[in-house]
Amino acid sequence: MKHRSGEAICPKLKAKATHRRETNHHLAESRRQAIADGEWVASQGRSVQRQPRKRTNARPAVNRFEIPSDTESDEEDHVPITQPKKVTTGAWASGASKAVKSEGTIKPSQALVQKRSDEQLAEIRLQLERCHRELAKEKEKFDGSWASQGDIADLEEEISDLEGQLTIFLA
Repeated sequence: MKHRSGEAICPKLKAKATHRRETNHHLAESRRQAIADGEWVASQGRSVQRQPRKRTNARPAVNRFEIPSDTESDEEDHVPITQPKKVTTGAWASGASKAVKSEGTIKPSQALVQKRSDEQLAEIRLQLERCHRELAKEKEKFDGSWASQGDIADLEEEISDLEGQLTIFLA
C-alpha cells in the first residue's frame, strides 16, 4: 500500500522498490561501461539482440507468375507427363463378375428371407409385450388425472397398431 505522497508503506513494497532501484542501477552501470568500451549495445530496457548479419545463401529473385518468352522455348527438352496406369490386384484384378455387371436386382435366398421375417416377427412380439407391461403399470398407478388417461390411451393405440401389424405379418 502507498501513502498519499507515493511512498510505500508496506514492507514488501519497500523491499520490492529497493530491489528495482538496485537492479536498474546495476543495468545502467553495465550499459555505460559497454558504451565506453565501444561495444554494440541494444536500446535501453530491452534484452541484448544479435547484431544484423548478411545472408549467405541468398536466392535470386524469380517471378513465378511471369509467362516465359517464346525465344527461350526448348521443345526438345519438354517431356509430356502421363499418369501411370493403376494396376488392380486381388478380387477385382480379373474384373467384375457377371452378376455384379448385370443390371437388375439380385434375389435374396430363401433362408435370408426367412431369417429377416423371423427377426421382424420377434421384434413386433417384443414391442407388444413391452406395451402390455407398460399398460398394466399405468393402470395400477392410475390417479384419475388427464395425463394418466392420455398415457393409457396412447399405449392402447400402440398395442392395437402392433396387433394389426402382427396379423398382417402372419397372414
